[in-house]
Amino acid sequence: MSTGLSIFFGFVLFVLLISLIIFLKRYWQAKKIRREERIRIDERNKQIRREERIRIDEQNKIDLINEK
Repeated sequence: MSTGLSIFFGFVLFVLLISLIIFLKRYWQAKKIRREERIRIDERNKQIRREERIRIDEQNKIDLINEK
């Protein structure tokens, strides 16, 4: 009886260990994806701000020319 319980609990621990490994792999993969997404969003925002700054500068130049 004790051997059967040992085998059973060994199997349960094995399944828990495999589950933990799978969970951690998915967690790390999701974390990596979130980090990459955040970097992509930051780059897009930088590009948008850069384009907006250029547009404002060009508009200011046009306004200066029109005022003269």
